Amino acid sequence: MKRSEEVPPRQSIIARACACMREAFTGVFAQREPQSPGFERVVDTEEVTTTRAYQGVRVDGLVDNESDWNLLESVFAGLRIPTKAVVVLRKLGYGSFGDVFLGHYNDREVIIKCAKAGYRQNAKDIDLFCQDIRLMATLEHLKITAFLGVSWDSPLSINVLAEYLSGGTLYTLLYKSQQTLLWSTEKLSIATDVIEALTYLHSKQPVVTHRNLSSRSVLLSNDGAAKLDVFKVQQRDPEPRLAAGMSSSVLWMAPEALIGEPWTEKADVYSFGVLLSELDTRQVPFSSLRDDSGMRQSLMRTIVMIVKRHLKAELSPDCPPELKELAELCMAYDPTDRPTAVQVATTLRTRAAPSLQTT
Repeated sequence: MKRSEEVPPRQSIIARACACMREAFTGVFAQREPQSPGFERVVDTEEVTTTRAYQGVRVDGLVDNESDWNLLESVFAGLRIPTKAVVVLRKLGYGSFGDVFLGHYNDREVIIKCAKAGYRQNAKDIDLFCQDIRLMATLEHLKITAFLGVSWDSPLSINVLAEYLSGGTLYTLLYKSQQTLLWSTEKLSIATDVIEALTYLHSKQPVVTHRNLSSRSVLLSNDGAAKLDVFKVQQRDPEPRLAAGMSSSVLWMAPEALIGEPWTEKADVYSFGVLLSELDTRQVPFSSLRDDSGMRQSLMRTIVMIVKRHLKAELSPDCPPELKELAELCMAYDPTDRPTAVQVATTLRTRAAPSLQTT
């Protein structure tokens, strides 16, 4: 097959990406301090595979040239992190964005996310890539992991760096640890941290919705403080994919989102309600449901029941009344019946917290 039938011309793709990014970053980083030269790159024989992966995706048939370098230099002025300033430590895994690495930059551990192989081979992927970076670049809040910058070895190998939290995800804490968690201490603190971040997102103009909130998108520090993972915030609506490739992440989605209605702040609030049920029960949403044969109920049937408004995430009998009432309001079937993020934060602060301190 001819190249023109598969991949848009190289120059148009790179130029389009750069134009999109230039628009995103104009003014955003005008006040940022210059990047520190940081550390020299360290490579040993055991890290060769990881380092090559970090160096970026090479798209077959596309070769960078001087004009592409100049475009990137102009787009990322004041934002670029030199490759030699980053030490790649080890691969952590992969996500929707691409491979994920632990690294070291400027006296701190960082997360390095490398774009998927072939993501620049069509205009849609470039647009989505630009949207993700555009959004991350504008988010600055104590309860959201910090976006640090962009690094690349060539115009075809752009990677993104963000703050690393060593405490892992809330999902791991809830389901893979034996640590005792109480509503009066750890659980309330985590819920408060998350709703503060969500309130910040919803306060931005234009409004930013999270669209991907679950225990997997909440990161923890060693002292238990919670932050939303900046890489999990997205501008485009998630695809329920109610078919063979359906992901369990749909269990946190509001009923209206599952049937394709536009994602709103109230859909985020619904997801927060499901998150409260996770904190309360320490069970994956709906995991206790069984079919007639005693087997775990299928994901498809669970989704159908949610869409038909026959099912909500469960809360335990021991859930504090104020938290139970709040979670149920957040998970109201009708979006107009759900509170705003500001109202949720106020309830946690003025009603839930005082009541937990007296019990």
